[in-house]
Amino acid sequence: MNDSNDPILIDLNSEQRQAVLYGEGPLVIFAGAGSGKTRVLTHRIAHLVARRGADPNRILAVTFTNKAAGEMKERVERLMPGVGEDVWVSTFHSACVRFLRRDADKINLRRDFSIYDTGDQRTLVKDILKKAMIDEKILDYRAVLQLMDQAKNDLSDPLGLAEGMKPQRRAAYEMAVKNYVENMRRNNALDFGDLMVFAVRLLEADEQVREQYQWRFQHILVDEFQDTNCAQSRLLELLLGDHRNLCVVGDDDQSIYRWRGARIENILDFETQHPGAQKVILGRNYRSSANILAAAEALISHNVGREPKRLTAEKEAGRIVRVYRADDEYDEAHHVSAQIGDLRRKVGLALSDIAIFYRVNALSRVFEEELMSRGFPYVVLGGMRFYERKEVKDILAYMRLTVNPDDSVAAKRIINFPVRKIGKTTIGKIDAFAMSRKLSFLACARLMVEEGALTKAALKAVSGFLDIIDDITAAAKEDAPPDALAHIIKRTGYKNLLEADQSVDGQTRKENIGELYEAVAQFSERRPNDGLADYLESVSLLQDADALDARGDGVRLMTLHNAKGLEFPAVFIVGMEDGLLPHARSLRENPAFVEEERRLCYVGITRAGDYLTMSCAARRRTYGGQPSYAPPSRFLAEIPENMLDVQGFGFGYAIRDAMTKTNRSPQISFMRGKTPAPPLTAQSIIAEGDSVCEYDESPDAGTFVVGAHVMHDQFGQGKIMGMLGYDKKAKAIVHFHSVGVKTLLLSAAKLRVVSG
Repeated sequence: MNDSNDPILIDLNSEQRQAVLYGEGPLVIFAGAGSGKTRVLTHRIAHLVARRGADPNRILAVTFTNKAAGEMKERVERLMPGVGEDVWVSTFHSACVRFLRRDADKINLRRDFSIYDTGDQRTLVKDILKKAMIDEKILDYRAVLQLMDQAKNDLSDPLGLAEGMKPQRRAAYEMAVKNYVENMRRNNALDFGDLMVFAVRLLEADEQVREQYQWRFQHILVDEFQDTNCAQSRLLELLLGDHRNLCVVGDDDQSIYRWRGARIENILDFETQHPGAQKVILGRNYRSSANILAAAEALISHNVGREPKRLTAEKEAGRIVRVYRADDEYDEAHHVSAQIGDLRRKVGLALSDIAIFYRVNALSRVFEEELMSRGFPYVVLGGMRFYERKEVKDILAYMRLTVNPDDSVAAKRIINFPVRKIGKTTIGKIDAFAMSRKLSFLACARLMVEEGALTKAALKAVSGFLDIIDDITAAAKEDAPPDALAHIIKRTGYKNLLEADQSVDGQTRKENIGELYEAVAQFSERRPNDGLADYLESVSLLQDADALDARGDGVRLMTLHNAKGLEFPAVFIVGMEDGLLPHARSLRENPAFVEEERRLCYVGITRAGDYLTMSCAARRRTYGGQPSYAPPSRFLAEIPENMLDVQGFGFGYAIRDAMTKTNRSPQISFMRGKTPAPPLTAQSIIAEGDSVCEYDESPDAGTFVVGAHVMHDQFGQGKIMGMLGYDKKAKAIVHFHSVGVKTLLLSAAKLRVVSG
């Protein structure tokens, strides 16, 4: 077939075609922002099958989120009906689970292991430190989790990271790590980092298994390769056979997860690591206007450690990029919200087409207040995931015990919920006995009942709990997942508990359990031969990025990290001051960290399609303190002035690019008689312990969503303008016709949703 008539190639540009048509051997595709990388991957898979005769069952495509994997599968299916389901499209962690479910016994693991999420890990480490009476000032649980995760990403020993610690902290850390490993083994559980580590260990240890997968995967394609860590890179190396058919796609300019173990070197050094590799650069941007793209290019060109590339905008020049110089954070928020009003009124954008990005969560408050005052609904993206809600996690814990009775975290979570008169003293006795015998919590509970090692009342209560577990376990083995779940909800007493709670919070919990049942039912329809264990596995592998949802029409607020992979017609990047963006930590620690901050800013800029405004403030108050003064971000100085429409009159300054060949920081001079302000410090802006990977969480409070009309017994009718917090702390920000704006705790306020 002539290439010009080939439906797989007809809509591709020349660079995309080059990548799709490449034959055998390693291929690295540098895909600039908005250049159609997913399109290239899916069309390459279709081309391999339709034109090169590749067996779809022998193609592995790997990405980072279930959402991205699902989208890739759907696109392949649209191109070639019947093929999408045959290609193994997976996240790294999902692939590792499949390897281990099949061959874990070859490295002395049980195949029915549980998968612990971050919440389970947190519970376990907190429990370990509490029992050892370790003060958090000596060792915080977050430090333990962070260091263990770092070691697993690097395929190194977590205990090796104790070097250089003070003796008391080191002893506590080593104790916590050893206890964590022992508990995970006893609980027959693996965390996300373990999935990678043990999959690598399996492939390294068993030549037969390794050769089997190398034969199976004749073509391996990897998305977002710039975000891979050491463990993921090693896994790919072990899966790659003599054919060397590894195709990786990524953008080094969008590598922003160093703190999660990502190694930008994996993509930059690909040609060195894979001699003879072909390199293709996708340089046509289909998302951003020419003016926005030019500003992004000017900024990222200051990074030294990058693959040189030139992006070309397919869209027209559009509006010039604006920079607003605010007097303080309130002036900044006022200007942004006024611009949002103009975009809505004059341009016709929906509020959901508009996003506000910030480097740290502390900046969101004044923007939320200003949006409320103007009557603009908003949504803080990165809300609490459905599977993190208490009632859902409770039922999942029961389900986990039917699959893995050694899951002690699950057992301790629900042994007395719903309440069965099993107190903390009894739970503590069982737990201590389990530790001394090196057995699981549930196994020791059975042993203590058999030996009569509890009080009469406790024996009766614990025996009743064990009967429940035995009953639901038997049902789970015989029944389809939806029926097994219905039995769990009823037999455990959870159904009666929910029906007895007539509060708004109780109604929401009931709706969430109903939604869980619906999710399990849909799972069974898609995969009729799978059981509860398979459903639990699919739930465990959900990532935060899969859960970003948008409830109602409203301005989107989020951190720059959460903006990765998204796009909006209009974007505001706020808080562009040295100490915020780039972050204070990067300024004082390592020049390479500043390069990552610049990449983060680049990611923010390239999310914008048609309208981009960046803003900074001369002074800013945080956490109720005194105003802090900071110069505008050096990143603003790296964009030529003729590319910017600089506005604002709160204070005057000239942005002057003084970058030299020695890579000195740009100098920013203040005018109108002002003395240059002192630099921002971490102490003055960032609260101790602030983490770049954290984000504000919003609830999914059932029918209480942004834009909903509600009725309150005292305040009358109003409209929900914003959502904050989650679970029992979930709050709705409501504008009432009678009293104005009120922030109400949903678990206490008697709000009712009414028609508009």
